[in-house]
Amino acid sequence: DAMAKGLDLVRAPLTKFDSSLSAEQKQQLDAMGGAKAASAAGLCSTQNAEFTNVPTQEIEATVSPDDTQKAALDALDAASAKAASMLQTTCPSQIPDTTEGRLEAMDKRLKATVTAMNEVRPALVGFYDSLSDEQKARFDTMAGH
Repeated sequence: DAMAKGLDLVRAPLTKFDSSLSAEQKQQLDAMGGAKAASAAGLCSTQNAEFTNVPTQEIEATVSPDDTQKAALDALDAASAKAASMLQTTCPSQIPDTTEGRLEAMDKRLKATVTAMNEVRPALVGFYDSLSDEQKARFDTMAGH
């Protein structure tokens, strides 16, 4: 959420700066961001994979969930898949060429990321809260947690 607010904070000055540039200066500025923007395109697939890659089997092996906990883990898995789908819809097929276009794409992506995290958080908290203290201790030792 702080990132989205930060983007909102710099949008007006950047837009004003961009509008003060000549066509040649805009072209140079847009070209500067192009290489970085192209490499940022891979972020979408990486971030989506993180949401869909809930290590369910590893979690099951680590905490040995009962049936109720298994249902909560399944809900976490489903919430993660839904979040990844929501994120996928905001992945641009092409990185915008203009500064304003890239700012708009970043804004949409940041807001979608916050929404996705808000989708997953309750399911993760619900699963975690269903664990015993011993299971929580084992869960907390998992890599990447």
